[in-house]
Amino acid sequence: MLQSRKYNLYALGTVLVCLGCMGLAAALDSAARLLAAQFAAPAAGWTEDMFRRPAAAADWLTAAGALLGALLLYKGGPRASLAAGAALGAVGCMALAVCHGGAYALYLLGECLLPVGAACLRLGGMGLIFNWFVRLRGRAMGAAALGGTVYLALGAGAVGQFIAARLSGAFTPLAGGAAAALGLLALTTCLLRDEPEDIGMYPDGAGTPPDRETAEPIKILSQPRLWLALVCLGALAAAAAGWTAFLAPRLMARHGGGDALVVQAGPWLALGAILALPAGYLFGWLCDASGAMNGVRLLALGEMAAAALLWAFPKELGIREGILIALCEALLIGGGPVALPCAMAQVYGRRQVFSAGRVLFPALYLAAALMGPAGALLGGGERARLYIVLLALAAVGFLLSFFLRPEKKG
Repeated sequence: MLQSRKYNLYALGTVLVCLGCMGLAAALDSAARLLAAQFAAPAAGWTEDMFRRPAAAADWLTAAGALLGALLLYKGGPRASLAAGAALGAVGCMALAVCHGGAYALYLLGECLLPVGAACLRLGGMGLIFNWFVRLRGRAMGAAALGGTVYLALGAGAVGQFIAARLSGAFTPLAGGAAAALGLLALTTCLLRDEPEDIGMYPDGAGTPPDRETAEPIKILSQPRLWLALVCLGALAAAAAGWTAFLAPRLMARHGGGDALVVQAGPWLALGAILALPAGYLFGWLCDASGAMNGVRLLALGEMAAAALLWAFPKELGIREGILIALCEALLIGGGPVALPCAMAQVYGRRQVFSAGRVLFPALYLAAALMGPAGALLGGGERARLYIVLLALAAVGFLLSFFLRPEKKG
Protein backbone atom coordinates (compact mmCIF):
# COMPACT_ATOMS: atom_id res chain seq x y z
CA MET A 1 0.00 0.00 0.00
CA LEU A 2 2.97 2.30 0.50
CA GLN A 3 3.97 1.94 -3.15
CA SER A 4 1.76 4.80 -4.26
CA ARG A 5 1.05 8.05 -2.42
CA LYS A 6 -1.91 8.70 -4.72
CA TYR A 7 -3.44 5.35 -3.88
CA ASN A 8 -2.83 5.88 -0.17
CA LEU A 9 -4.75 9.16 -0.21
CA TYR A 10 -7.70 7.68 -2.08
CA ALA A 11 -7.71 4.52 0.06
CA LEU A 12 -7.53 6.47 3.32
CA GLY A 13 -10.38 8.70 2.19
CA THR A 14 -12.38 5.62 1.20
CA VAL A 15 -11.90 3.96 4.60
CA LEU A 16 -12.84 7.17 6.43
CA VAL A 17 -15.99 7.57 4.34
CA CYS A 18 -16.89 3.92 5.00
CA LEU A 19 -16.29 4.43 8.73
CA GLY A 20 -18.68 7.38 8.63
CA CYS A 21 -21.22 5.34 6.68
CA MET A 22 -21.17 2.54 9.25
CA GLY A 23 -21.58 5.02 12.09
CA LEU A 24 -24.46 6.82 10.40
CA ALA A 25 -26.10 3.48 9.57
CA ALA A 26 -25.92 2.44 13.23
CA ALA A 27 -27.37 5.82 14.23
CA LEU A 28 -30.27 5.47 11.78
CA ASP A 29 -31.02 1.97 13.06
CA SER A 30 -30.91 3.21 16.65
CA ALA A 31 -33.25 6.09 15.82
CA ALA A 32 -35.70 3.77 14.10
CA ARG A 33 -35.80 1.30 16.98
CA LEU A 34 -35.34 3.46 20.07
CA LEU A 35 -34.95 7.20 19.82
CA ALA A 36 -37.67 8.28 17.42
CA ALA A 37 -40.49 6.52 19.23
CA GLN A 38 -39.35 8.08 22.49
CA PHE A 39 -38.66 11.63 21.37
CA ALA A 40 -39.88 12.34 17.84
CA ALA A 41 -43.50 13.39 18.29
CA PRO A 42 -46.08 14.26 20.97
CA ALA A 43 -48.27 11.47 22.26
CA ALA A 44 -51.51 13.44 21.87
CA GLY A 45 -53.96 11.25 20.02
CA TRP A 46 -51.40 8.53 19.32
CA THR A 47 -51.47 5.20 21.07
CA GLU A 48 -48.35 3.45 22.30
CA ASP A 49 -48.88 0.83 19.61
CA MET A 50 -48.87 3.52 16.93
CA PHE A 51 -45.48 4.66 18.16
CA ARG A 52 -43.94 1.21 18.36
CA ARG A 53 -45.41 -0.55 15.32
CA PRO A 54 -42.96 0.81 12.68
CA ALA A 55 -40.00 0.25 14.99
CA ALA A 56 -41.06 -3.38 15.43
CA ALA A 57 -40.93 -3.78 11.64
CA ALA A 58 -37.43 -2.32 11.42
CA ASP A 59 -35.68 -5.69 10.99
CA TRP A 60 -37.91 -6.58 8.03
CA LEU A 61 -37.44 -3.13 6.51
CA THR A 62 -33.67 -3.57 6.90
CA ALA A 63 -33.88 -6.78 4.85
CA ALA A 64 -35.80 -4.86 2.16
CA GLY A 65 -33.13 -2.16 2.27
CA ALA A 66 -30.45 -4.83 1.87
CA LEU A 67 -32.19 -6.08 -1.27
CA LEU A 68 -32.34 -2.55 -2.66
CA GLY A 69 -28.70 -1.89 -1.77
CA ALA A 70 -27.58 -5.20 -3.28
CA LEU A 71 -29.36 -4.43 -6.56
CA LEU A 72 -27.81 -0.96 -6.65
CA LEU A 73 -24.36 -2.45 -5.97
CA TYR A 74 -24.80 -4.84 -8.87
CA LYS A 75 -26.21 -2.30 -11.32
CA GLY A 76 -24.50 0.94 -10.36
CA GLY A 77 -21.64 0.19 -7.99
CA PRO A 78 -20.96 1.15 -4.36
CA ARG A 79 -21.50 4.87 -4.88
CA ALA A 80 -25.04 4.25 -6.10
CA SER A 81 -25.89 2.36 -2.93
CA LEU A 82 -24.25 5.02 -0.76
CA ALA A 83 -26.08 7.85 -2.49
CA ALA A 84 -29.43 6.06 -2.21
CA GLY A 85 -28.84 5.27 1.47
CA ALA A 86 -27.88 8.87 2.24
CA ALA A 87 -30.89 10.23 0.35
CA LEU A 88 -33.38 7.82 1.98
CA GLY A 89 -31.91 8.46 5.43
CA ALA A 90 -32.02 12.24 4.94
CA VAL A 91 -35.66 12.16 3.81
CA GLY A 92 -36.53 9.92 6.77
CA CYS A 93 -34.81 12.28 9.23
CA MET A 94 -36.59 15.31 7.77
CA ALA A 95 -39.93 13.51 8.02
CA LEU A 96 -39.28 12.82 11.71
CA ALA A 97 -38.11 16.38 12.24
CA VAL A 98 -41.40 17.87 11.04
CA CYS A 99 -43.87 15.27 12.34
CA HIS A 100 -44.13 16.97 15.74
CA GLY A 101 -47.31 18.71 14.63
CA GLY A 102 -49.15 15.42 14.83
CA ALA A 103 -48.67 14.21 11.24
CA TYR A 104 -48.55 10.49 11.87
CA ALA A 105 -48.03 9.73 8.17
CA LEU A 106 -44.70 11.61 8.31
CA TYR A 107 -43.66 9.75 11.44
CA LEU A 108 -44.50 6.45 9.77
CA LEU A 109 -42.60 7.45 6.62
CA GLY A 110 -39.51 8.45 8.58
CA GLU A 111 -39.50 5.30 10.70
CA CYS A 112 -39.78 3.15 7.58
CA LEU A 113 -37.09 4.95 5.58
CA LEU A 114 -34.38 4.97 8.27
CA PRO A 115 -33.62 1.21 8.36
CA VAL A 116 -33.79 1.00 4.56
CA GLY A 117 -31.29 3.85 4.26
CA ALA A 118 -29.07 2.28 6.92
CA ALA A 119 -28.86 -1.02 5.01
CA CYS A 120 -27.96 0.79 1.76
CA LEU A 121 -25.24 2.75 3.56
CA ARG A 122 -23.71 -0.41 5.04
CA LEU A 123 -23.71 -2.26 1.73
CA GLY A 124 -22.26 0.72 -0.12
CA GLY A 125 -19.42 0.95 2.39
CA MET A 126 -18.75 -2.79 2.14
CA GLY A 127 -18.72 -2.52 -1.65
CA LEU A 128 -16.03 0.14 -1.56
CA ILE A 129 -13.88 -2.00 0.73
CA PHE A 130 -14.39 -5.02 -1.55
CA ASN A 131 -13.22 -3.05 -4.59
CA TRP A 132 -10.29 -1.15 -3.13
CA PHE A 133 -8.65 -3.88 -1.03
CA VAL A 134 -7.72 -7.52 -1.47
CA ARG A 135 -4.68 -8.34 0.69
CA LEU A 136 -5.70 -5.65 3.21
CA ARG A 137 -9.44 -6.22 2.95
CA GLY A 138 -9.95 -7.60 6.46
CA ARG A 139 -8.06 -4.79 8.17
CA ALA A 140 -9.82 -2.17 6.07
CA MET A 141 -13.19 -3.74 6.86
CA GLY A 142 -12.28 -3.88 10.55
CA ALA A 143 -11.33 -0.20 10.53
CA ALA A 144 -14.52 0.80 8.72
CA ALA A 145 -16.69 -1.30 11.05
CA LEU A 146 -15.39 0.76 13.96
CA GLY A 147 -17.90 3.43 12.99
CA GLY A 148 -20.87 1.23 13.83
CA THR A 149 -19.21 -0.38 16.83
CA VAL A 150 -18.26 2.96 18.40
CA TYR A 151 -21.82 4.19 18.04
CA LEU A 152 -23.22 1.01 19.60
CA ALA A 153 -20.70 1.16 22.44
CA LEU A 154 -20.80 4.84 23.23
CA GLY A 155 -23.06 6.84 20.97
CA ALA A 156 -26.59 5.50 21.38
CA GLY A 157 -26.83 6.09 25.11
CA ALA A 158 -25.08 9.45 24.84
CA VAL A 159 -27.47 10.63 22.14
CA GLY A 160 -30.51 9.66 24.20
CA GLN A 161 -29.14 11.49 27.24
CA PHE A 162 -28.28 14.53 25.12
CA ILE A 163 -31.83 14.74 23.77
CA ALA A 164 -33.35 14.35 27.22
CA ALA A 165 -31.00 16.69 29.09
CA ARG A 166 -29.84 19.31 26.60
CA LEU A 167 -32.69 19.41 24.07
CA SER A 168 -35.46 18.93 26.65
CA GLY A 169 -36.78 15.93 24.75
CA ALA A 170 -36.89 17.70 21.39
CA PHE A 171 -35.92 15.32 18.60
CA THR A 172 -36.22 17.87 15.77
CA PRO A 173 -32.76 19.54 16.04
CA LEU A 174 -30.97 16.19 16.08
CA ALA A 175 -33.00 14.83 13.16
CA GLY A 176 -32.25 17.98 11.16
CA GLY A 177 -28.54 17.68 11.94
CA ALA A 178 -28.54 14.02 10.89
CA ALA A 179 -30.26 14.96 7.63
CA ALA A 180 -27.56 17.58 6.99
CA ALA A 181 -24.79 15.02 7.70
CA LEU A 182 -26.40 12.55 5.29
CA GLY A 183 -26.70 15.25 2.65
CA LEU A 184 -23.00 16.00 3.06
CA LEU A 185 -22.25 12.30 2.67
CA ALA A 186 -24.28 12.19 -0.53
CA LEU A 187 -22.16 15.06 -1.91
CA THR A 188 -18.95 13.36 -0.76
CA THR A 189 -19.79 10.27 -2.82
CA CYS A 190 -19.26 12.42 -5.92
CA LEU A 191 -15.56 12.63 -5.00
CA LEU A 192 -15.17 8.89 -4.49
CA ARG A 193 -14.34 6.26 -7.09
CA ASP A 194 -16.00 2.86 -7.17
CA GLU A 195 -12.71 1.05 -7.71
CA PRO A 196 -9.00 1.93 -8.04
CA GLU A 197 -9.05 1.08 -11.75
CA ASP A 198 -11.04 4.29 -12.20
CA ILE A 199 -7.85 6.23 -11.44
CA GLY A 200 -5.54 3.83 -13.29
CA MET A 201 -4.49 1.77 -10.27
CA TYR A 202 -5.13 -1.63 -8.69
CA PRO A 203 -6.29 -2.83 -5.24
CA ASP A 204 -3.85 -2.39 -2.34
CA GLY A 205 -1.83 0.01 -4.51
CA ALA A 206 -0.23 -2.88 -6.38
CA GLY A 207 1.25 -2.44 -9.83
CA THR A 208 -0.64 -5.39 -11.30
CA PRO A 209 -4.21 -6.69 -10.96
CA PRO A 210 -4.91 -9.37 -8.33
CA ASP A 211 -3.89 -12.87 -9.41
CA ARG A 212 -7.45 -14.03 -9.33
CA GLU A 213 -8.45 -11.43 -11.93
CA THR A 214 -5.80 -12.25 -14.53
CA ALA A 215 -7.89 -15.14 -15.84
CA GLU A 216 -11.23 -14.80 -17.61
CA PRO A 217 -13.90 -14.38 -14.91
CA ILE A 218 -16.67 -16.96 -14.62
CA LYS A 219 -19.84 -15.49 -16.08
CA ILE A 220 -22.42 -17.72 -14.39
CA LEU A 221 -22.43 -18.30 -10.66
CA SER A 222 -22.33 -21.89 -9.42
CA GLN A 223 -25.77 -22.59 -7.93
CA PRO A 224 -24.54 -25.29 -5.49
CA ARG A 225 -21.84 -22.91 -4.23
CA LEU A 226 -24.36 -20.10 -3.88
CA TRP A 227 -26.68 -22.32 -1.83
CA LEU A 228 -23.74 -23.46 0.29
CA ALA A 229 -22.75 -19.85 0.99
CA LEU A 230 -26.36 -18.95 1.68
CA VAL A 231 -26.83 -21.69 4.30
CA CYS A 232 -23.38 -21.30 5.88
CA LEU A 233 -23.31 -17.52 6.25
CA GLY A 234 -27.06 -17.23 6.85
CA ALA A 235 -26.90 -19.68 9.76
CA LEU A 236 -24.05 -17.69 11.33
CA ALA A 237 -25.88 -14.38 10.86
CA ALA A 238 -28.98 -15.84 12.50
CA ALA A 239 -27.01 -17.28 15.42
CA ALA A 240 -25.29 -13.94 16.03
CA ALA A 241 -28.66 -12.16 16.00
CA GLY A 242 -29.95 -14.72 18.49
CA TRP A 243 -27.41 -13.60 21.08
CA THR A 244 -28.83 -10.08 21.08
CA ALA A 245 -32.45 -11.16 20.76
CA PHE A 246 -32.46 -13.72 23.57
CA LEU A 247 -29.95 -12.43 26.13
CA ALA A 248 -32.31 -10.15 28.07
CA PRO A 249 -35.26 -12.62 28.03
CA ARG A 250 -32.95 -15.37 29.25
CA LEU A 251 -31.60 -13.26 32.09
CA MET A 252 -35.10 -12.20 33.18
CA ALA A 253 -36.37 -15.77 33.01
CA ARG A 254 -33.50 -17.04 35.14
CA HIS A 255 -34.27 -14.33 37.67
CA GLY A 256 -37.90 -15.33 38.02
CA GLY A 257 -39.31 -12.71 35.65
CA GLY A 258 -37.60 -9.71 37.22
CA ASP A 259 -35.18 -7.31 35.60
CA ALA A 260 -32.56 -6.93 38.35
CA LEU A 261 -30.22 -9.38 36.69
CA VAL A 262 -30.57 -7.52 33.38
CA VAL A 263 -29.52 -4.30 35.10
CA GLN A 264 -26.66 -6.14 36.76
CA ALA A 265 -25.49 -7.42 33.36
CA GLY A 266 -25.54 -3.93 31.85
CA PRO A 267 -21.95 -2.94 32.77
CA TRP A 268 -20.62 -6.25 31.44
CA LEU A 269 -22.48 -5.77 28.15
CA ALA A 270 -21.07 -2.24 27.94
CA LEU A 271 -17.59 -3.65 28.52
CA GLY A 272 -18.20 -6.18 25.76
CA ALA A 273 -19.25 -3.43 23.36
CA ILE A 274 -16.03 -1.56 24.11
CA LEU A 275 -13.95 -4.72 23.67
CA ALA A 276 -15.65 -5.18 20.30
CA LEU A 277 -13.65 -2.20 19.01
CA PRO A 278 -10.29 -4.02 18.95
CA ALA A 279 -12.03 -7.38 18.33
CA GLY A 280 -13.30 -6.22 14.93
CA TYR A 281 -9.85 -5.17 13.78
CA LEU A 282 -8.30 -8.37 15.13
CA PHE A 283 -10.84 -10.36 13.14
CA GLY A 284 -9.84 -8.37 10.07
CA TRP A 285 -6.18 -9.09 10.70
CA LEU A 286 -6.97 -12.79 11.06
CA CYS A 287 -8.92 -12.75 7.78
CA ASP A 288 -5.93 -11.18 6.01
CA ALA A 289 -3.33 -13.39 7.63
CA SER A 290 -4.97 -16.81 7.37
CA GLY A 291 -8.05 -16.38 5.20
CA ALA A 292 -11.54 -15.10 5.85
CA MET A 293 -12.93 -18.59 6.36
CA ASN A 294 -10.78 -19.01 9.46
CA GLY A 295 -12.33 -15.81 10.78
CA VAL A 296 -15.75 -17.29 10.05
CA ARG A 297 -14.86 -20.47 11.93
CA LEU A 298 -13.71 -18.50 14.96
CA LEU A 299 -16.98 -16.57 14.84
CA ALA A 300 -18.92 -19.86 14.69
CA LEU A 301 -17.07 -21.23 17.70
CA GLY A 302 -17.81 -18.02 19.58
CA GLU A 303 -21.49 -18.32 18.70
CA MET A 304 -21.59 -21.87 20.01
CA ALA A 305 -19.95 -20.73 23.24
CA ALA A 306 -22.43 -17.85 23.55
CA ALA A 307 -25.43 -20.12 23.02
CA ALA A 308 -24.09 -22.59 25.60
CA LEU A 309 -23.58 -19.72 28.04
CA LEU A 310 -27.18 -18.53 27.62
CA TRP A 311 -28.49 -22.07 28.00
CA ALA A 312 -26.61 -22.78 31.22
CA PHE A 313 -26.75 -19.27 32.66
CA PRO A 314 -26.91 -19.24 36.48
CA LYS A 315 -29.46 -17.33 38.52
CA GLU A 316 -26.76 -15.16 40.02
CA LEU A 317 -24.35 -13.08 37.97
CA GLY A 318 -20.79 -13.25 39.29
CA ILE A 319 -17.55 -11.88 37.94
CA ARG A 320 -16.82 -15.03 35.98
CA GLU A 321 -20.22 -14.95 34.26
CA GLY A 322 -19.86 -11.22 33.61
CA ILE A 323 -16.49 -11.71 31.92
CA LEU A 324 -17.95 -14.45 29.74
CA ILE A 325 -20.84 -12.16 28.75
CA ALA A 326 -18.40 -9.40 27.84
CA LEU A 327 -16.20 -11.71 25.77
CA CYS A 328 -19.16 -13.17 23.88
CA GLU A 329 -20.54 -9.69 23.24
CA ALA A 330 -17.16 -8.51 21.91
CA LEU A 331 -16.72 -11.55 19.70
CA LEU A 332 -20.16 -11.41 18.11
CA ILE A 333 -20.55 -7.65 17.75
CA GLY A 334 -16.96 -7.08 16.64
CA GLY A 335 -16.41 -10.20 14.55
CA GLY A 336 -19.67 -10.69 12.66
CA PRO A 337 -19.65 -7.44 10.63
CA VAL A 338 -16.08 -8.15 9.53
CA ALA A 339 -15.83 -11.93 9.05
CA LEU A 340 -19.06 -12.55 7.10
CA PRO A 341 -18.56 -9.94 4.33
CA CYS A 342 -14.86 -10.81 4.04
CA ALA A 343 -15.83 -14.45 3.55
CA MET A 344 -18.21 -13.47 0.76
CA ALA A 345 -15.48 -11.47 -0.95
CA GLN A 346 -12.93 -14.28 -0.57
CA VAL A 347 -15.26 -16.88 -2.04
CA TYR A 348 -16.47 -14.81 -5.00
CA GLY A 349 -13.77 -12.20 -5.59
CA ARG A 350 -14.33 -8.60 -6.65
CA ARG A 351 -15.82 -9.49 -10.02
CA GLN A 352 -18.52 -11.81 -8.71
CA VAL A 353 -19.31 -10.71 -5.18
CA PHE A 354 -21.90 -8.11 -6.20
CA SER A 355 -23.67 -10.64 -8.39
CA ALA A 356 -23.79 -13.15 -5.54
CA GLY A 357 -24.69 -10.34 -3.15
CA ARG A 358 -28.10 -9.92 -4.80
CA VAL A 359 -29.00 -13.16 -3.03
CA LEU A 360 -26.62 -13.26 -0.09
CA PHE A 361 -26.95 -9.74 1.33
CA PRO A 362 -30.75 -9.70 1.73
CA ALA A 363 -30.70 -13.35 2.85
CA LEU A 364 -28.29 -12.58 5.71
CA TYR A 365 -30.42 -9.67 6.90
CA LEU A 366 -33.57 -11.77 6.58
CA ALA A 367 -32.01 -14.64 8.54
CA ALA A 368 -31.22 -12.24 11.38
CA ALA A 369 -34.74 -10.76 11.26
CA LEU A 370 -36.31 -14.21 11.53
CA MET A 371 -34.73 -14.88 14.91
CA GLY A 372 -37.28 -12.75 16.78
CA PRO A 373 -40.36 -14.66 15.54
CA ALA A 374 -38.46 -17.95 15.80
CA GLY A 375 -37.67 -17.27 19.44
CA ALA A 376 -41.30 -16.47 20.20
CA LEU A 377 -42.40 -19.64 18.40
CA LEU A 378 -39.93 -21.78 20.32
CA GLY A 379 -40.96 -20.34 23.65
CA GLY A 380 -37.96 -18.10 24.45
CA GLY A 381 -36.64 -17.57 27.97
CA GLU A 382 -36.29 -20.90 29.70
CA ARG A 383 -36.95 -23.09 26.67
CA ALA A 384 -33.91 -25.28 26.10
CA ARG A 385 -34.95 -25.98 22.50
CA LEU A 386 -34.29 -22.34 21.64
CA TYR A 387 -30.63 -22.65 22.59
CA ILE A 388 -30.36 -26.01 20.89
CA VAL A 389 -31.44 -24.24 17.70
CA LEU A 390 -28.78 -21.54 18.22
CA LEU A 391 -26.11 -24.17 18.82
CA ALA A 392 -27.24 -26.08 15.72
CA LEU A 393 -27.13 -22.95 13.54
CA ALA A 394 -23.60 -22.11 14.65
CA ALA A 395 -22.50 -25.72 14.20
CA VAL A 396 -23.96 -25.87 10.67
CA GLY A 397 -22.12 -22.68 9.74
CA PHE A 398 -18.89 -24.02 11.20
CA LEU A 399 -19.06 -27.36 9.36
CA LEU A 400 -20.11 -25.90 6.01
CA SER A 401 -17.30 -23.34 6.14
CA PHE A 402 -14.83 -26.16 5.39
CA PHE A 403 -16.58 -26.79 2.05
CA LEU A 404 -16.99 -23.13 1.08
CA ARG A 405 -13.92 -22.36 -1.05
CA PRO A 406 -13.17 -19.85 -3.82
CA GLU A 407 -13.84 -20.80 -7.41
CA LYS A 408 -10.22 -20.05 -8.23
CA LYS A 409 -7.08 -19.51 -6.23
CA GLY A 410 -5.47 -16.12 -5.98
